[in-house]
Amino acid sequence: MKMAITFAPDWQPIALAAVTLSMLLVGAAYAVGAIFNSERLRGWAKTEFLQVIASGIIVASLLVFASGMETMSQTIAGQDHITYAQNYLNDLNGKLEVLYIGAVAFNAVLETLAKLRLDISIIVAGASAYPFAGFEAVAHNIEMAMTVIFVSIISNAVQANLLTFIQSTMMFYFLPAGIILRSFNPTRSIGAFLMALAIGLYFVFPLTYVLANESIIKMNTDIQDISDQMSAFNSAVQLDQQNLLDVNSMKNFITALPVLVWNLPGQVVGKFFQVVIADLFMQVLILPALGMAITYIFIRQLARFLGSYVDVGAWWLFA
Repeated sequence: MKMAITFAPDWQPIALAAVTLSMLLVGAAYAVGAIFNSERLRGWAKTEFLQVIASGIIVASLLVFASGMETMSQTIAGQDHITYAQNYLNDLNGKLEVLYIGAVAFNAVLETLAKLRLDISIIVAGASAYPFAGFEAVAHNIEMAMTVIFVSIISNAVQANLLTFIQSTMMFYFLPAGIILRSFNPTRSIGAFLMALAIGLYFVFPLTYVLANESIIKMNTDIQDISDQMSAFNSAVQLDQQNLLDVNSMKNFITALPVLVWNLPGQVVGKFFQVVIADLFMQVLILPALGMAITYIFIRQLARFLGSYVDVGAWWLFA
């Protein structure tokens, strides 16, 4: 079955035009050498023509590679890799914003309960107690987790903007420029680097999000669950002004409060820290770092293969 390439559909003719332009430039150089009987210029043109042919073979291979890449992406995620990565980051940020707002309300409830004082009076003697004082430590930990969520939202927004930049520039500007520059000896190294950079950032980097598809689905489910639990708890402990003035409502609330407080918060807090520490660190820190490392190695090795001697920042770990 033929697979049409739906993402950035106009980059292929641009790449082929760059190869054609390189051939014309080399052909013009050969013609000038023939007119002025310059063996040196004609010899240079012959050598560079072979490099243009090599660039054409690379572009043809890239077409096949792109088709296979989309086939894999469509099979795993049901859409092309860049669209999937962008949708994932935007959807994740939407869920994290809901989670952050829920955490703010949840934290406020816990801090209020921690300061709730119970006064006990027996004839002339009296005492005061704070039965929920232990929630203050939990509230403090939730505040730190909220910071992680906030940083995660910023990180995801930066990644989404980076993907937009990659989608709009790599195959339309960087790749054609790299093809043309690689066709000539003085600029061959930088041209090869630009080609490797475009291919690595456009294909390899977004694909890492697709390969993490299963863990992404699990995390989305976890975030939705914890958001629902927080909303349920926040709603259960809230009293409006009318209820505060109603004795029966207050009596019912105080009667149900111990069961509500000691059962539901434990479930909510446990799930909350599971999402923040396990799932969120995995999705926002570990997977992007792994994706960037894989992309870096790919670009570095492909640039060398294409004939680049540009130092792209030798990480000692991967050098």
